[in-house]
Amino acid sequence: MIRRIGSIAALALAAAAPAAAAHLDLRAHVDPVARTLSASAEVRLESGETLDLRLAEGLRIDAVELDGKPARRLFQRQLAAPRDGKTHRASLRWSGRLAPLDSGMDHRDVLGPLPPMSGEAGALLLSGSGWAPQPLGAFSFTLEVTHPATWRAVAPGGAGRERDAAGERVTRFEFPDASEGIDLALGAWELKERAVALPGGRSVSLRTYLGAANAALAERYLEAGERHLRRYDSLIGPYPYPAFAVAESPLPTGFGMAGFTLLGATVLRLPFIPETSLPHEILHCWWGNGVYVDGRRGNWSEGLTTLLADHDLKEERAPREAAAMRLGWLRDYAALPPGAEQPLAAFRARHGGATSVIGYGKSAMLFLMLRDELGRDTFNAGLRRLWQAQRFRAAGFDEVRAAFEQAAGRPLAGFFAQWTQRTGVADLALADARANGGRLELRVAQGGEPLALTLPLRLRDAGGREFDLRAKLAGSTETLRLPLPPGHHGGGTVTPDPEFRLWRRLAPGEAPPILREALYAARAGLLALGEEDWRAAAHGFARKAVEGQVEALADARTAAQPGRALLLIGPAAAVTQTLRDLGVPPPADLAAGPAQAWSARRAGQPLLVMSAESPQALEQLGRRLPHVGGSSWVVQGHDGALKRGTWPASTPATPLRASP
Repeated sequence: MIRRIGSIAALALAAAAPAAAAHLDLRAHVDPVARTLSASAEVRLESGETLDLRLAEGLRIDAVELDGKPARRLFQRQLAAPRDGKTHRASLRWSGRLAPLDSGMDHRDVLGPLPPMSGEAGALLLSGSGWAPQPLGAFSFTLEVTHPATWRAVAPGGAGRERDAAGERVTRFEFPDASEGIDLALGAWELKERAVALPGGRSVSLRTYLGAANAALAERYLEAGERHLRRYDSLIGPYPYPAFAVAESPLPTGFGMAGFTLLGATVLRLPFIPETSLPHEILHCWWGNGVYVDGRRGNWSEGLTTLLADHDLKEERAPREAAAMRLGWLRDYAALPPGAEQPLAAFRARHGGATSVIGYGKSAMLFLMLRDELGRDTFNAGLRRLWQAQRFRAAGFDEVRAAFEQAAGRPLAGFFAQWTQRTGVADLALADARANGGRLELRVAQGGEPLALTLPLRLRDAGGREFDLRAKLAGSTETLRLPLPPGHHGGGTVTPDPEFRLWRRLAPGEAPPILREALYAARAGLLALGEEDWRAAAHGFARKAVEGQVEALADARTAAQPGRALLLIGPAAAVTQTLRDLGVPPPADLAAGPAQAWSARRAGQPLLVMSAESPQALEQLGRRLPHVGGSSWVVQGHDGALKRGTWPASTPATPLRASP
């Protein structure tokens, strides 16, 4: 899911202000079907504050006044209040047509800027889209939106107070705290609501805004939403808004905003969403929408939210699934092509798979390693300190670090610097393991610039008993000496980081081929087989799914090229014959289905194979493949369901020898 944020300029300026100085009173009339917007605003600007007048294509400023007089537009459509120590008032009117809603967008299409758009399926007027002028920096606001009587509206902060007027509905929202922007969505939704009691006598209005086809899902989302709100309110601190809403999005994906989430109609029906995406978006009301991300200094909120929602809920239900998730983060990193990595401090927002590997996976692992280092109680105390200190303020990694330092009572600058400022992973090799009397002696080497680590170890003795140990490591080569645990009966093996709790390079046996190796490749060759409709489907998939440059190949003789991935796509019979020509054996035990994809390596070259019974089945699988790129193979059944998995892998264990 995606947390929508405003402009980087607004995020950066927000860091300086503990509370909003500017205030916006905005009134808008929206006809979603006719795609028209007419709006006006009164804006309070303190001395020297700036109002951004830039609007999306199709919208125009009709009038601007400052302190009751027509105002000049300065600095490319920005209005600046005089620096005279006084409070000033700006008045605005604007109008125009919204862009047509494109419900055919996929997950990658919505990662970039979106215009304000509407249609019969709904309306999205998102922060940063240019649907309304707004102050540069933090501001409070009221919003009163008039819309069709059969429609409803959601916006940040509250449930919205509704009234009917002249055959239309008017919904009013108030946001008294420091805001980054205003997200507004409208739809012909059915409303369901329940009051959620929180500690201290507080109550939150939990709502669902769903279309008729999904209205029966309301109770499932209300029940799950109540549990998640209580969980994070207890863990972090008071939920910051009077309401939270789950609203059906006209786009086939999900957004997280302050006090609500938008989920596509198909996404809402997936049975796992109330326990995966929903808690993630609720948690963003604390991290990202409650404590803002300072766009100048790296986005920490996606990783922290991924750990506390996606990962921790899995860890509580099924620890093996959480370990598999961590292994997936490391495998995704291993799939990155050379030069694609950026330091975590440079991550701003996801705009493709390579950025999500760092901004979500590495960031989540950073916070996991920090929690393992500090202990859960101290880590949770750091979460609460961060919330108390930065609520409705912008924070970078420095403020995050300071909160955990206060909780831990010790400096953490070195830890944060090595994981946020540097690229790369821990590159570990256990060169030797010996039992020497009552001690365990391990020789561990680090490749590249060494990192300061707390290394988890699993000692398994000859009788099959397992013992978990931890050791500090900082140098290029070190001999670690640890007491053998009581009950160890000699012999056995030692495995470093068996549960994948370090951001490290995987051993060859831990990193079988996955689909993302080809999807993330900087260069890929496409060998499209079959007639024109087949080749069109293959080229359409490559344009959408592959992040690097794709070159069309004429035949199999040009397939092999070092440093370039190979995509082999077409009818099943033609694909099988081409694999024979290339000397690549197909998987022996892959399930049958109308479409399938699998990954391999050919002389170090990433290979992605897709075959199908028809071009239509190929297109259907192709749309879904980027979402399951961490798998080694995927089979689409006749009912549309996906089966997927990863080729077998194992973590190498070093035999424990007895010293002479």
